[in-house]
Amino acid sequence: MKSKPWLLINLILVLSGVWNFSCYAQLPSEQPLWPKGIAGFSAGGSLSLRVALGMHESELPSYAVFNNLNTKPDFAGLFYPGLDSDMINLAGKKDVFPPVFIMNGGEDTTTPAGNCIELYKVLTSRHFSTELHIYAKGGHGFDSGLERGYAISTWRDSFIAWLKDTGLIKE
Repeated sequence: MKSKPWLLINLILVLSGVWNFSCYAQLPSEQPLWPKGIAGFSAGGSLSLRVALGMHESELPSYAVFNNLNTKPDFAGLFYPGLDSDMINLAGKKDVFPPVFIMNGGEDTTTPAGNCIELYKVLTSRHFSTELHIYAKGGHGFDSGLERGYAISTWRDSFIAWLKDTGLIKE
């Protein structure tokens, strides 16, 4: 691993995401469970996609099996995510994939919206449930979007509406 420190960092991040799912999956069955999804902003969006793709699963240590619990997310929210061609290409090779909500600002030069469009094309070509929102206003890190434009400030409502449209949450 000395020659690939980035791989160790990715493994730690993916393991962290999977571990969170294992904790959630072990809640008592009498508790009402929301769907277990993963979502993140910028680098967190990249982590969310990595977990949804199952990247690095073969490199995870044996204790990361988490008692054979299902640690796959029911959905992924990618908010101005950091994407690279390897992740986008891997998405095109998957047979199953959770529903995905992708959102970015058209003015983002750190994590360009074009990468989100490429991921959207790949996922929809595989007939995976995918929704994409590119807002004209909004550079990188626009958080809630409040005071940054009228349309971009509605992204949270769009995300909740998408969760309802997909049946992941009920009224």
